[in-house]
Amino acid sequence: MRQYKVEYSNGDGIDTAFVVANNREKALKAFHLKVAGVDDDQVLGVEPASEADLRARMEPEMEFGDEPIAPIAGGGPRRRLAPAPRERGGVLLGVLGIIQMIAGGVLLGDPTLGENVMVANLQLLTIGQTLFITGAIFAAVQWRPR
Repeated sequence: MRQYKVEYSNGDGIDTAFVVANNREKALKAFHLKVAGVDDDQVLGVEPASEADLRARMEPEMEFGDEPIAPIAGGGPRRRLAPAPRERGGVLLGVLGIIQMIAGGVLLGDPTLGENVMVANLQLLTIGQTLFITGAIFAAVQWRPR
């Protein structure tokens, strides 16, 4: 399956439609289903869509004043998009996550906090578990693969 570009006369001028089909005949049938009221006499051409056609179709038209600015159909020089700005937290979120994981690990490793009591403090276990999990989430959010 590939995309075909169908040019046709709509009375006011020449218009273009894109359809997906296996061959030209099926593309013409798909075009008639997509655009009703157009005869075979009005179809000017059915050809496979080029990369430039597809790229021009994807880019929105911009307006400057009253004049619409159409995208470059020949696939001229393309500007690189600016990289997305990093979150304001930057590395801070990841470092905070590591610190939370360390604190949670300490509380999970020794929930008595060095007292001579042999009974684990369940509140400290819960806090340690929560700190470790949230720290892991913060670190994963900051340093996830992009």
